[in-house]
Amino acid sequence: MPFTPGTTVGPYQILEQLGAGGMATVYKAYHPALDRDVAIKVLHPAFKNDPQFFVRFQREARIVARLEHPNIVPVYDFNEFEGEPYLVMRFVSGETLKVALKDAPFDAATVLRLMEPVCDALAYAHRQGILHRDIKPSNIILADNGHVFLTDFGLARMAELGESTLSQDMMVGTPQYISPEQAQGQSNIDGRTDIYALGVVLFEMVTGRVPYSGDTPFAIIHDHIYKPLPLPSSLNEQVSERLEKVVLRALAKNPDDRFPTMEEFWQALKKALTPSGSAATVVRPAPPPETTVEKKAKKKWSKKKIALMAAGALISLFLCVAIIISQPDEVTVPPADAPPVEQSAGQPTDSLSPQNPEVEKIVNDGVNLLKEDNPEKAIDRFQQAIDIDPHYVPAYLYGAMTSLRYDDSDLAREFAEQAVANNAARPEVHALAGYIFTRIEDTTRAEDEFQRALNIAPDYAPAYAGLARIALMDDDLDFARDMLDEAEKIAPDSPEVKLVEAEYQFATGKKRLALVTLRNLAQQKNMSPLLRDELRFVFETVGENPPPALNP
Repeated sequence: MPFTPGTTVGPYQILEQLGAGGMATVYKAYHPALDRDVAIKVLHPAFKNDPQFFVRFQREARIVARLEHPNIVPVYDFNEFEGEPYLVMRFVSGETLKVALKDAPFDAATVLRLMEPVCDALAYAHRQGILHRDIKPSNIILADNGHVFLTDFGLARMAELGESTLSQDMMVGTPQYISPEQAQGQSNIDGRTDIYALGVVLFEMVTGRVPYSGDTPFAIIHDHIYKPLPLPSSLNEQVSERLEKVVLRALAKNPDDRFPTMEEFWQALKKALTPSGSAATVVRPAPPPETTVEKKAKKKWSKKKIALMAAGALISLFLCVAIIISQPDEVTVPPADAPPVEQSAGQPTDSLSPQNPEVEKIVNDGVNLLKEDNPEKAIDRFQQAIDIDPHYVPAYLYGAMTSLRYDDSDLAREFAEQAVANNAARPEVHALAGYIFTRIEDTTRAEDEFQRALNIAPDYAPAYAGLARIALMDDDLDFARDMLDEAEKIAPDSPEVKLVEAEYQFATGKKRLALVTLRNLAQQKNMSPLLRDELRFVFETVGENPPPALNP
């Protein structure tokens, strides 16, 4: 690559790579003539394939460079080096809001202090006819001197152009913060799409989490389009009614139901967060100690939630089963010096085959009970199967995924813990636990389990795919690419690995390429019916008709 530390690019000396995202890689550089550090953003290599792009790049860079606002990171220069276009921007020393959000929920004063400059910067840009289209915490910089900056206007503006097939097929936006209309690829978006994205950031500030999260980008954007917004007050009881109304309006599915302008959004937020608005106590609540009765109550199922389940809800429940069970039977055996694992007499070598034929029947009974909306009895069946044969993997998997589907992450964790404790030498069980921990957003434990799978079986592709998926959710595209490369070396034709590859392509803005990958995947003959269901779900989520090969 031409942009490496020590390289001179025009008048700039590249010092180090700072990060990479879906549209650009950013470097820190030094400009000797002005004796200052700068940030250089090198646009995605995909743009090199568009012969008209550099002409538009120059035109749009000039437009963006005219944005003069104290809270917008200014563009100093633009050019191309060995065919790769780049922008030169002010280097801001500090941390991103993404890092600061680890301490969320924030108090009212902090929310106001951070939101005011961002709202003001966006309102200014909107008046100039420029949308951002990728508002997210990692694009909001908290400088060391306390100043707040919004960055990456140039990248969003350039990628929003609709003058070529490349730009039309680029999906600009980050799944956790993308508006419904942007996720569906609508062309007539306006400033209200930025209001939605900033509304997600506000939601995260006052609750400590994003409204929608999942184990795939497709699942997240599906929820943005179709799933009702969780009430902020249900996640933080200190969120006032006035503040909640502001959040709900900013995150309305229909743009016409949102605030019409960024200025009106800010005025409503300011009013809600002032003491007279009775919302100045938006702080992290200290949860009261749980009584034994309350702990037991968490295990009870909500019939209301069950009644609201969609008919297709079992698709994502069974996807994880498909991912684990459809892998090749042969895996690398533990090394000779591995510590002995306590096993019962007659333990099978294949954890997908029950010792007792009755166990498979019990699990099938549980699955049928799920179809009848009876998760309580289904869970009992799965646990009964585990008690009889603690080495039968599908019983743990169905138990955990049923628990997740009905909002009991604690019970899902218990199934994962049981699975690992009873099958510590099996890589597929650690991969199973990794997928479960990913679903309950315990990514640290998930990474540990995937790594344990690789310690046992260094060539176990699902573990690499699992690590890639976690990296995608953390917006660490470099590591995701590395893990996917490892998975594809081992199992290049694995449908599950191909699905994560499509997720990576989607996350890096290559919507057209992702759809090609998914359509090719749909033609594969060795794919389970369950994964076919998931692919139909993905196509429908991104507003595309599923290929005929996926029809039931």
